[in-house]
Amino acid sequence: MDKYSLYWLKDDFAFHYYHKSDVLYHFLFQYQMQSTDSIYEKQFQFITRTLPKEAIIEHLQSRLGNRYHVYTDKRRIDIRYDYVNVKIDCYDKEWVIHSSSLQEAEIMFFEALRGYHPSFFVVNYDQEQYGWLSPIKKELIL
Repeated sequence: MDKYSLYWLKDDFAFHYYHKSDVLYHFLFQYQMQSTDSIYEKQFQFITRTLPKEAIIEHLQSRLGNRYHVYTDKRRIDIRYDYVNVKIDCYDKEWVIHSSSLQEAEIMFFEALRGYHPSFFVVNYDQEQYGWLSPIKKELIL
């Protein structure tokens, strides 16, 4: 079972660190290892946004349509399609996605989430994989 952590970065940080994904990954990794350290905690709280569970669920349901079944409780979202199931543990500033493969997570969750906001960063700590869920659009200044 693969496990992915999802973070919603504040726009300024997402824009600044878009091409510095490795720096962001290393910070998040260190935060996971030393989350009781008040300096890491303050920095993490400063750069991340709270994930609005109800609004994201509503967005997912509109994007996924009737093909998928979305079940929720206080701290979990389950997305099901036939025999495929993606489970999401929901915390204020981190969601942990459990799926059998990256492809399942992509089809059943990440693809639908891309349309919500461009500043989501995803990490698979076990395999040291990380990246932005969608590209950030650059503004052209004339």
